[in-house]
Amino acid sequence: MEHDHNLIDRALTDPKHDLLERDSFVKGLTRALVREVSDPNGNIIGRESTSYVVGLTGEWGLGKSTVLNFVYSELETLDHVSVALFNPWIFNGRDELLNGFFSVLRESFKKSQVEQMREVQAALDDYWVAIGVLGDGVAAAADAAGASGGASGIWSWFYKTFRPGQPKVLSPLRQREILEEKLRASKQAVVVLIDELDRIEDDEVRAVAQLVKAVGDIQGISYLVSYDERRVVDALGRGCGEERFVSGSRYLEKIIQYPVPIRPIFSGDAKVLLQASLAANKNSDFSWDDVIKDEIFQTILRGLVTPRDVKRLIGSYSILHETVRGELRSLDVLAYCWILVKAPLLRNAIASNIEKLVDDPSSEDISIEMLRKELDGKSESVVDILGREAAAYSDLLPLLFPRFGKERSSEAFNGDRLSKRENLIRMLYLGNPPDLMPRKSIELLWRQEEPQAITSILKEHIQANTIRNLISRLEDVFESLPEHSDSKVWCCLSDVLVRSTDWISEPEESGNVASEAAEILVRLGLRTPALKVRVQRIIESLIAHGDLVFTAFVIRRLGVHFGFVEDSTRERVDEHIFGREDAKKLIYSEVARYRIAILDGFALRRLPTLSAIFAVSNLNRWDEELRNSFTQQLKRPEAICTFSALAVPPGYVIERTSLDNLMHADEIQSYLTGLGPPLNWIENDWIAMTVRRLVRILEGKSTWHLDDEDPGFRR
Repeated sequence: MEHDHNLIDRALTDPKHDLLERDSFVKGLTRALVREVSDPNGNIIGRESTSYVVGLTGEWGLGKSTVLNFVYSELETLDHVSVALFNPWIFNGRDELLNGFFSVLRESFKKSQVEQMREVQAALDDYWVAIGVLGDGVAAAADAAGASGGASGIWSWFYKTFRPGQPKVLSPLRQREILEEKLRASKQAVVVLIDELDRIEDDEVRAVAQLVKAVGDIQGISYLVSYDERRVVDALGRGCGEERFVSGSRYLEKIIQYPVPIRPIFSGDAKVLLQASLAANKNSDFSWDDVIKDEIFQTILRGLVTPRDVKRLIGSYSILHETVRGELRSLDVLAYCWILVKAPLLRNAIASNIEKLVDDPSSEDISIEMLRKELDGKSESVVDILGREAAAYSDLLPLLFPRFGKERSSEAFNGDRLSKRENLIRMLYLGNPPDLMPRKSIELLWRQEEPQAITSILKEHIQANTIRNLISRLEDVFESLPEHSDSKVWCCLSDVLVRSTDWISEPEESGNVASEAAEILVRLGLRTPALKVRVQRIIESLIAHGDLVFTAFVIRRLGVHFGFVEDSTRERVDEHIFGREDAKKLIYSEVARYRIAILDGFALRRLPTLSAIFAVSNLNRWDEELRNSFTQQLKRPEAICTFSALAVPPGYVIERTSLDNLMHADEIQSYLTGLGPPLNWIENDWIAMTVRRLVRILEGKSTWHLDDEDPGFRR
């Protein structure tokens, strides 16, 4: 298949697929291994090996095997050259290495069209037999091939003891000299390429080193050996620590004459490789012009240091992207794959701490985190949560999980981001788990014609505790939904979020759902001009329907944006969902409606948030009539519990002056004192804790550092 080389973690063999322009480097290595032989007139009559032992060094994944393959291809285009590619990784043990080395070298001679190479091949066979006769594998071969007197003595002893009267076989040293003479006469260069020296066991590394130094150190043969220097030095060294490093380095210096480090890939190289790999991934939906500007992409790009990094990243992405296609932002999937490839143990840490990472944890987990923060007085960092391994990715993780970032832009919380709870679960699950909301569920809701059917579906989601999942998916799929159902769905959603009974007696999700849905509605209205008009129609329909859940939230946003809120000095004229004048008319017509709901107590008893109350207060329309009425409404235990749960749950703080604007704070403080500590008259711990927070605010105390000795506080 075309472009498979960009996706598969395998060394390249064809130089035409090289995207890093290593042609000049390959040609330079070739010239270091082979030189031309010319006659007196300058005509090339052959080639000869330089007899150099060149080391191609670099860390794992930098492309040493690819460069070695390119050198092999280049050498094969030259006449008067025999090239052997020896990979010690496929052999097991010292003797197999020796036999494998000679077999590969012999096969390269057989391919030559030069007649003299037949004699070279015969001389090589004799040399091989001579070493084999001596025995004891590579170590004995290395000893015998050296010029030591010990080797000659062993050979003489062998003839006297084991071969009396037999035709005399020449010693390995003499047989080697004959082989070198034949090589010079052939005018044929011989090159041995040795790959992946760093992948074999320590004793095998030493065996190959002995081959190159003693057996392979034959005049007329050049060597190019690829390896990770740190790994090979450690394998060759003796002792421990610094002693091992020094002895290994000295050993390697005796073998390799000219070490040549392969260059790392630069940012431009990484960009080229990544772009080619993404293009080769036929199922990728990246827009390169958009991706290249993204901070996540640039962070990944800085981390790519080897071609193998790119291939492993795109290999993982090509698989995982298919499992969540259409659900998650592709760039977040790419970033997740990068973490998975480089630090696979982080995946387990992420899976164990979902609620601490996402921007939309459950209300229970918000409460737990706020309680912990009040006790400890500090927030956890992403490294605190995920462990020390996360420190190496402290630049990327806050981009994936923006709650840990310095800046929390609106784009960071889009519904297709990994930082959404259900999206992170979907990524970990590699698809849609049964309890998460697939796109088709939203589409089913929008296809309903009758409000009763829509209401029924929404209530089913509330009962199944999946309503928040449904809401969080709206932002992802809204633009593809039919517009004619918008008003019906939003009006039905408003209805089902209003409490069917008075007061709050335990933690509820409806407030979070209402706030998140309203946030999504505002963001959709700001996304594009076409969606702005669509959202305007939804808001107009909600107002006509009598909604107090979503419109109050929108009104507060418009008031803040255009500077209509109390004590604001801003006079912004740029448009929001509505223009300034339309927003002004809308705000003041809506305030009258909210005022009625507050005076008759409906806003406090039934609404899931205090948006209507705060909208009137923030817009400086809270008068003494409302203040007196609200004070009286709060003088009952269930009203205090409801107000505390809505106004000051964990993580939320309100100034006493703001409370005094809404009510007669001193009266409510005296009323609460008369009720006694919250734990004496409130059954639910969470509700008791919110009332405890209200009491402290009325007393003018901080809610962040609660006194452990105070009997009114329960851990």
